Amino acid sequence: MRFARINIQTPPRNAKVLAALDKGYPMTRMIKLLVNIALVASALAVNSANAEVKKTDKDWSERITRQIEQAQEINRQPTGMTSCTKAGLAGSSTDVMFHCEKDSRNGDPDSTFFYGSQYEKGWGKQVNYKKAREYYAIAVKGGSYIATDHMAIIYVNEIGVKRDMAQAWSWWVVLKSFNQKEASERASKHMATYREYMTADEIAEGERLGAERKKLYGLK
Repeated sequence: MRFARINIQTPPRNAKVLAALDKGYPMTRMIKLLVNIALVASALAVNSANAEVKKTDKDWSERITRQIEQAQEINRQPTGMTSCTKAGLAGSSTDVMFHCEKDSRNGDPDSTFFYGSQYEKGWGKQVNYKKAREYYAIAVKGGSYIATDHMAIIYVNEIGVKRDMAQAWSWWVVLKSFNQKEASERASKHMATYREYMTADEIAEGERLGAERKKLYGLK
């Protein structure tokens, strides 16, 4: 009876050993299969580890890139803006938390809006939609068209309230009456977009509420 001869002095290595085993008998072919399985498993483990490292590197790179872009956006804002407003427009939560309370206390309406947005987004504050709206109303009264536009968005996107398109429309009526070209254009764009999704009664109610708010805020 012939038996397959297996050299146990040197462990099987790579292609040469696999080729030698291929000339053997059923037992050696089984060993070749096991060796192949071990090599594939090892390669998969290495590839998985490399992929995890690449993913970690990518996440870190993306985070740093976002921080750089935020800083660049803040620097691009007009110099007349407060530090809070620059940070808010750039979406930098850290800088909003750092600057906005002081700038809001100094009476800047846009800063008051961004300070209030911390309660909406939970930036360093416990989420409190009612408190956020209180700050937004103060900002609107101070002449912040950013806050006025956002008051409409609240009712469109159901941010702490039920969707109410008449309420949203009323804030666009207020926004349109601001003596600022960008504010008027933004209001007109929103109205044109959502008009087809609203009933005539909703629009009429929005116009009525908007007229009342304009009187409240001393707008024509």
